[in-house]
Amino acid sequence: MTIGLGAALLFSLQGVVLAGGAHSAAAGPVSTHPLAVNEVLLEVQATGTATAPADQAIFTVSVAGTGADMDAANAALEAQVAALTQRAGRLGVAPGDIAPPDFRTMGFAGNTTDTMAAAAIEAAGDVDSEEASAQANRTLAVTVRRLDRLDQVRQAITTGGAVTIGSEAYRLDDDDSARRQARRRAIVQARATAEDLADAMGMRLGRLVRASERAAPEGDMMQAYRAMLSMMAGATSSDREVEVDVPMSFDFALVPR
Repeated sequence: MTIGLGAALLFSLQGVVLAGGAHSAAAGPVSTHPLAVNEVLLEVQATGTATAPADQAIFTVSVAGTGADMDAANAALEAQVAALTQRAGRLGVAPGDIAPPDFRTMGFAGNTTDTMAAAAIEAAGDVDSEEASAQANRTLAVTVRRLDRLDQVRQAITTGGAVTIGSEAYRLDDDDSARRQARRRAIVQARATAEDLADAMGMRLGRLVRASERAAPEGDMMQAYRAMLSMMAGATSSDREVEVDVPMSFDFALVPR
């Protein structure tokens, strides 16, 4: 799934000439970049995007335990969690890879508390017995680091019942290579945009004054939103690619033709 973020453009002019031909330092980003006579500062923000094959999958499981009271329901829940952890462990899933969902990185909703409030339910068949049952629930996130075993892990976890599995999402354990590629694409995109603007202004592109990688404030939120959409849509074996975005900012000096 690709959500284009686009490129935001911001340019400012500086043309105050002092005695001796020196320029005054303007406020804002220009202050640290003295410009030569007749230069114009152009700031271009661009987001480079790269995709890479996923090397991890993560999905949620909802586990339930029932009993005559909450103590018994919690005990049944713990037994269910221990059993599915053991079954997944036989396929190489470490206990630490079965844990409450991390909203900061996964981007989907889930109940992360140990138990949900459970109402007493009158037993079916004998209304006068006052026998009641309670239910405890827990939502967990399972990380699978061997994608070739993903289907086996999902099947093993559901063995024994009382477990519901949600859709999976994919991610990278190491995104360095994808980030390097995304940076290069951001640079190419920014330079093309800068050249186009320079031409529209009747100028030409000069030196690169500054380049920086700085995440946009909404960057983490956008990544989480993408992960949430992926989980809701239900990724398949054909979408096992991860999109990596790198927002960057470039300051160019434009010069007269």
